[in-house]
Amino acid sequence: MEVIKIKGIITTIIITIIFLILFIIYGFGIITSILSIKGNFFTNAIFFVVIGLLVFFIISLIITMFNRIKEIKKEEKDDLSKY
Repeated sequence: MEVIKIKGIITTIIITIIFLILFIIYGFGIITSILSIKGNFFTNAIFFVVIGLLVFFIISLIITMFNRIKEIKKEEKDDLSKY
């Protein structure tokens, strides 16, 4: 593999990890603030919606990372020739 492709893959992984950490931190903050409220049906519903959205965003980030890595691996050296 070329050095440029390896740099692109590493950059993709690092950006994904940064966003995963941010999502987890924000999610943890939202979840702990919801749990500190006395529980009723509404807060429980919000809790599960937040968990669902957090899981959705994490899975979509990971899928996007793998798709981008596949794209980088089969990318041609001269992309401008396509246009």
